[in-house]
Amino acid sequence: MSILDQLTKLSVIIQPVTVQGETFYVRAISGLEMDVWVEYLSNPTTDRNAHSKLWANFLVKALSDSSGNREFTDNDVEVVASQNTHVLHELFDAAYAINKMGEAGVAEEKKDYAVAQT
Repeated sequence: MSILDQLTKLSVIIQPVTVQGETFYVRAISGLEMDVWVEYLSNPTTDRNAHSKLWANFLVKALSDSSGNREFTDNDVEVVASQNTHVLHELFDAAYAINKMGEAGVAEEKKDYAVAQT
């Protein structure tokens, strides 16, 4: 098995999330998808709906079917952003966590790195 095959096999991380009785799947996004999202974050906007679009811009990359295939394209941000904010928030929190983002994710990565160095 090639290194690329190994990376591809390991990169499929999927987690079911239940919101208001419905099951959704979030996945770890790719490095390229993360770069696109970070680029979106770094560009200031005057769009008054920017906050919901921030969540939606990440969720179109992270929401998947049970096999890890994306359910949305980057062109679906407006559609996703127009959904119930409570649902978007719960899904965003789950996707954020599975992608090891935020303080908790950074702390976990530092711990994993420290263990790997011993």
